[in-house]
Parts: sequence; C-alpha cells; structure tokens
Amino acid sequence: MLEKNNNSLCDNEVNVKSSPVRPSLFQTLKDVQAQVEFEYFGRMVTRGRGDRERQVVEYDPLYKECCLIIAEIFIKQPEGELRIAGAMTEIYIIQEVYRELRNEHLERVVDKFREQGHAIHNKKAYLQTALYNVVFEFEAGTTNDLRACGLIGK
Repeated sequence: MLEKNNNSLCDNEVNVKSSPVRPSLFQTLKDVQAQVEFEYFGRMVTRGRGDRERQVVEYDPLYKECCLIIAEIFIKQPEGELRIAGAMTEIYIIQEVYRELRNEHLERVVDKFREQGHAIHNKKAYLQTALYNVVFEFEAGTTNDLRACGLIGK
C-alpha cells in the first residue's frame, strides 16, 4: 500500500510538471519596460531634508499603467478576443501590434490622454485602444503635428 501511495505521488508530480506554466505578469512587465525603454520616462527628484536628502528617479504613474496594460495583454491566451475601439479583436493581433510599441508611442498616448477635455470613465479600455491605435497612426500624427507647427510644408 505504501508503494501505491508513492506511485500516486509520482503521478501527481508528473501531472504538475506537464501542466502549462502561466507567464508571470510582473516578469512580463519587466520585459515590456525593456521593450519601451521605460527608463526614458524617469526624472530625478530630491526626496527628504537635510542629511536625509537624496536624489531618486521618479516615474509618472500613467507610464507605469500603460506598461502594465501591455504586459496584461501579453499574458492573455492568444485565442481570445478583446474589445478595441468598439470592435471585437483577436488577442493575438493585439499582441502583435503591442510588440511594436516603443517609448515615443507611449509618450504620444500619455500626451493625448492628458489633452482630453472630458472625463474618461473606463481609463483601462481607453488606454488599451489608444495603445493599439498609436502604432497605426504614429507617423501620420507626427507629420500632422509638424505641419501644424509650420515646421514642414503642406
């Protein structure tokens, strides 16, 4: 009977080892931060007073939130769907588009978010869509911004 329990234990170990490993959200977050060169968004600030004063790097929470949203999309099963700009989109397509995101894309999304003149009620859905769309619209948006400033001709 003791042997049977040991075999049963071994079988359980095999089952655990063969089960699919879910990716870690926070390890994926580190990968995303490397992808978008997150350190680009840091700024030096002084904390404390007197002999406790020190310089630390501070990051805007909105950039952190964007990276977390990207990481969350990366760990989702690619077979699913998610609503982007009102349409159901397959997650593997969103993942492909998000793999193209760089720091200048995030900067554009955060700038546009801050320019909104109305309250955004579902901030996460707004940012998911904005991150998706910015990859497609970035070049045209940059050209448009330069024209508006008079830096390039019409």
